[in-house]
Amino acid sequence: MAESVIFVLIGAIIVSVLIVTFGWHQWIDPRWVVLAFFALLVPGLWGAFTTGPFVPSGKKRRDIMLKIANLKPTDVVYELGFGSGSLTFEASKVASRAIGYEISIPLVCWGKLVKWLTRSKAEIHFGSIWKQNYRDADVLFCYLMPNSMQRIYKEIWPTLRPGTRVITHAFRIHDKEPVAQEDHVYVYQV
Repeated sequence: MAESVIFVLIGAIIVSVLIVTFGWHQWIDPRWVVLAFFALLVPGLWGAFTTGPFVPSGKKRRDIMLKIANLKPTDVVYELGFGSGSLTFEASKVASRAIGYEISIPLVCWGKLVKWLTRSKAEIHFGSIWKQNYRDADVLFCYLMPNSMQRIYKEIWPTLRPGTRVITHAFRIHDKEPVAQEDHVYVYQV
């Protein structure tokens, strides 16, 4: 939800500058601007309440997740709810493909901007993590709430091929024992 506040503040500043500079208040009704901002925030707010809010992992935890995942150059990596995208961007430096899915429009815009600025080969997509196909995954990164971790196990786990590694941060899959763990990072293998 912090990204929503930042998005609204930046958007409000940009709109204010445009209105003052170009007199856009004569052409654009401010109510439409407020409605547009609200419409852009709804998917992220929905995701925050149903799957998990954006909470940055921090460099130390991200490095542990990457190390414990033991990425190979042939791996296909997915990050479910990529947030700031830092894990997806770092994984793309090693894996053959690193794909991040996010439902928050401000975070997707941020991810696309970072991808463009860094010339990363990471793939950033807007979309629900529940409507994607992960059958080619070698690694899934998840930092989701406990109820979402259970849903991952019930809905996505059966579609994964044997050997796929599921790396979770903070929250465990309660029906499974991790094959490895380090500092609240858990590794599960299908």
